[in-house]
Amino acid sequence: MARAALLLLALGLFALGGCRTDAPAAEGPDTRPLTDDVGRTVTVPTDPQRIVPLAPSITELMVAAGGLDRLAARTLYDDYPDAVQSLNPISTYPLDRERLLGLGTDLVIGTDQVNDVSEGDALAGLGVPAVYLRFEGLDDVPRSLRLLGDLFGTTETAEEAAQRFESRLDQRQQAGPDAPRVLVLIGDDPLYTFGRASYIHDMVEHAGGQSVTTGFAGEGATLSAEWVISESPDVVMMLREPYGPDDLRAAQPAWDTLPVLAEGRVCGVDPDLVSRPGPRLADGIDAMAACLTAVGAVAAAPAGASAGEAE
Repeated sequence: MARAALLLLALGLFALGGCRTDAPAAEGPDTRPLTDDVGRTVTVPTDPQRIVPLAPSITELMVAAGGLDRLAARTLYDDYPDAVQSLNPISTYPLDRERLLGLGTDLVIGTDQVNDVSEGDALAGLGVPAVYLRFEGLDDVPRSLRLLGDLFGTTETAEEAAQRFESRLDQRQQAGPDAPRVLVLIGDDPLYTFGRASYIHDMVEHAGGQSVTTGFAGEGATLSAEWVISESPDVVMMLREPYGPDDLRAAQPAWDTLPVLAEGRVCGVDPDLVSRPGPRLADGIDAMAACLTAVGAVAAAPAGASAGEAE
């Protein structure tokens, strides 16, 4: 249950309070205004050197955009890439403000799907600007990379990372109406899943399936066992590895007669490849596609064919 709660937090499915207001700050010759993804106008350094990320996804995006040498710390949950492991960790849930100030931080970057935006306004009062990113679709990944590249002065590195991500998506055509119906679960008891506002549905379509939970409002939802029985998805995909039919049967014995269990169309995917919006979402799509292939829901790609050619 603790791991599921942490994953829910990483995915932004636990609501965080706080209003979204403009953060007051004085502009100068070494600063410039920036409007972040939640509509806050923030005065940021023109060349920030000591940046603290507030979520693992932000750390990964910063490194991919060429900002590794600007990281003043890492979050307690960062485990990728290996290069950040040498950095000292800082608590971000809750945020250790005293330590943040002691690091000489000149910029904080978070995401409103994980972090409390009102914290940014409090930090502004301490002289540390905070920028928040938002991820509603897969196209927000390359957009954020380019924004960070502009912020760091590493536009070439960031553009290369953005184009690599876009190229990998282009290799996969979105699934058609006859694609297998997929239920992606964050937890199996209670049954946590994704609502229509999540980018997860785009990932499933690029992997060759169609998500069955797009009818639920918001980014997350809790399902009833009866709803799943009536919906009878073709595949159940859990954000956990390893995971298989016996695991799901143990959590939901009432589903034992469902075809998805009887035919063993249950598999697991590394949650970090889904819960952290960044370049590795492309790896998450590949993992989902491999999952669908492994349970026989989609045909395996011909040897030597690209993902796009196999669709």
